[in-house]
Amino acid sequence: MSRRAFVTAALFCAPILCEAADLSTYVGGAIGQGVEIEAVTGVGAQSSDSSFKLFGGIGIGENFAAEIAYHDFGTTTCCGPSYADFGFERNGDALSASAVALWPINRFRLFAKAGALWWDVDGHDLTVAGPQSYSNDGVDLVVGAGGDIAVVNGLRIRLEWEHLKIDDADADSVSIGVLWQF
Repeated sequence: MSRRAFVTAALFCAPILCEAADLSTYVGGAIGQGVEIEAVTGVGAQSSDSSFKLFGGIGIGENFAAEIAYHDFGTTTCCGPSYADFGFERNGDALSASAVALWPINRFRLFAKAGALWWDVDGHDLTVAGPQSYSNDGVDLVVGAGGDIAVVNGLRIRLEWEHLKIDDADADSVSIGVLWQF
């Protein structure tokens, strides 16, 4: 099953299953700074693009949730003689599935999460020998923490930090977004 079909089916079926089991569901989106994809380069890189993610989850009581997300990391670029003679460009995306622990405090909720990240990175290098294509994928760890605040009935604003492992390299992402809980 393709990634998009999996996410679409999960988000479509979640409200039906949750209503039968008296659980809550939520969907949302967030934007943030682009994730520097150092895993495939071994050098520091500049990220000139923003990233975004779409997510959905099933709340299990007030203190736990299961969440899936699609991440678009944006574009990472680097140029100069330090790598691949002239530079490189990478584009990455991923799917994640995480367990989330929630701590409600009045209108606020703090959360921590951990899960698996199925990532894919594509791009090209500009070398003396000419352009060369690059592709890599894998499964690694994602952890995160953050908080959200209730704005109006069902609508929350979320601030989140995520730490991603991408092929033995570390990457951090900070994002702000909205979620709708129903």
